[in-house]
Amino acid sequence: MGQADRRQKERLRTLPLVCFGEWISTRPIYYLEDRELRAALAHSLQGQHFWTPPCDVTDLSNLMAALGLICLNPVLTVGGNRQQAMDAGETMKPSFRQSVDQLSNELARNDASTRERLTITWDGLRDIPLFVYDEPFELNVRDPNLGAGLVQVKMKALLSKAPQELHVWTEAFHQRDNCGRAIASLFPPDARWKPAIVTPSVRRTEIHTTRPCRSSATRHSANDACPCTVDGRGAAAVLEMPVRKRRIS
Repeated sequence: MGQADRRQKERLRTLPLVCFGEWISTRPIYYLEDRELRAALAHSLQGQHFWTPPCDVTDLSNLMAALGLICLNPVLTVGGNRQQAMDAGETMKPSFRQSVDQLSNELARNDASTRERLTITWDGLRDIPLFVYDEPFELNVRDPNLGAGLVQVKMKALLSKAPQELHVWTEAFHQRDNCGRAIASLFPPDARWKPAIVTPSVRRTEIHTTRPCRSSATRHSANDACPCTVDGRGAAAVLEMPVRKRRIS
C-alpha cells in the first residue's frame, strides 16, 4: 500500500465491494465488526451501504483505510424494561454459569492455549450481568458518522462493553450467530478460528469462530462461505442451555 501512487490509491477508493449481496463502488461505505448490528443498521438505514467482508478483517485496518471505508464505533444503549430483563437473567444465571464451566473444561481438554486467551477472566464470564428478553430487544445506536440522531434497531444478542453486559433474546441462546457470536468476540480475532468442538445437543448455542482471511486474491460472492473457515462455516464451541417453554394462551 505504501508504494502505491496517487492514481492507484484513487482506484482503490472506487473498488466495488459487496454490501449484503450488492456490489457497490460509490462511497461512503461503512464497516462494523458486529455482524448482527451491521445487518440491523443496513435494514434501518435504507440507501446506506455496509461492507460484508467474506472473513475476519479486524487486523486489516490499513486495507480498510485504503478502500475508503468508514469504520463505525457507535455508542450503544439498550432500551426496553431493564429490570424485567435483569430478573429473567438472574433466573437463567445458574444454567448459564454451568454452560460457561462446560465450555471452559472442553477448551482445557482440547485447546488450552485458546482457553487462556479469553479477554476477560472465566469467573468474569460466569458472573457477567445477564439480561434476557422475551423478544428481540431495542437498541439505540449513536455514531457521528451516521448523523446527529439516534438509530433504533432490534437485536437478538449483544455483548456491550461499557458496561460489560450480555443481552440476549431467550430464543437466541440456541443460535450460533447470536449468543454464540457475542461470546466468541471475547477471544482475540486470531484465536477465534481455532477448533473447539464440544458435544452437540438438540438445542444449543454455538460460539462461531472464523479464521482470518489474508489472501487478497480470494474471490467469492456474498452468499458463499469463506474458504478460510473450518468446514466452510468456522469452528464452534457449544454452550448447552435449557429450552425455555413458551406459554400458550
